[in-house]
Amino acid sequence: MASRKKKYITLNTTNKVNAGVIAQYQRELLKLVQQMISTYTKELLGMYKSNKEEIRQIAQDESIAEQYKKKMEQLNQAYQQYFAKYGQQKAESMVKQTAAIQQRSFIKEYAKLMFVLMNTNQIRPEDKVFVEFMKTQFAPQNFMPTKAGKEAFLKAFTLNTKAYSEVAETIKQTTITNNVELIKSIHQQYHREVSQALYDSIINGKPAKTVVEAMKQAGAKTKRRARLIARDQVHKIHETLHLQELKQVGVTKAKWIHLGGGKTDRKTHVTRAPEGLNGGIFDISKGIYDPAVNKYIKPAELPFCRCTAVAVVEI
Repeated sequence: MASRKKKYITLNTTNKVNAGVIAQYQRELLKLVQQMISTYTKELLGMYKSNKEEIRQIAQDESIAEQYKKKMEQLNQAYQQYFAKYGQQKAESMVKQTAAIQQRSFIKEYAKLMFVLMNTNQIRPEDKVFVEFMKTQFAPQNFMPTKAGKEAFLKAFTLNTKAYSEVAETIKQTTITNNVELIKSIHQQYHREVSQALYDSIINGKPAKTVVEAMKQAGAKTKRRARLIARDQVHKIHETLHLQELKQVGVTKAKWIHLGGGKTDRKTHVTRAPEGLNGGIFDISKGIYDPAVNKYIKPAELPFCRCTAVAVVEI
């Protein structure tokens, strides 16, 4: 006898990342980057222009190169500390804001889940604490709670999710640590590129405009990378917390949704299931198999992945 094909109800609630949080995090990182670029430009170009005659004689005078080496070491040390200090602050603020917004948006998604379970007679004993106030405090047409309903939800959710809180705290702390390292790497990469361009110009006696152009290119590249890091990291913690919330309330399956919008969308993420991931049902704990990387993954796990997940209920 052939096995019955599983059927699922999809919760038509795409728990999208808050665009405002992304934009704010991008602005905060760009402030750090602009401060660094301005300082490097002022310090290095000022020295370069004042020593332009000596630079032409660099083959016979190593003192000029030593001056730049010393200045670069000073800048490197100063901005290592600067990015470490303020990177920690920016990362903590982003994580706190994203987690708060994610929990609020989860109220609507959880309400929809409860309505689906009630309509399919799948309410579990642990869900009953939410059901009673949902019947009176949630409007069925839009699944939005009244103020009292929202407070009741948050109280019940908090009291019944100690395990979630512990896991969520680990997720948040790990995200902060990873973000600080990424933020510090923004300076490190910029410093390397500027150093290479500067020493090349000195050794070869190139004019100041060559240095200016090289620093402009390095600065533009650094700003693009900062924007990408901000978007990617907000998306990562959003999706990680979202899947953990679903697990906590008993959801075991989700549908992979490709949102698009990126310049380098992965073919397997765009292609519809079963050939690709888009629309595929996967186990929340395990993830979905991506043949492009030969492993199981979850939405937003790979660098700059903007995909998300929507909870599904088997019927």
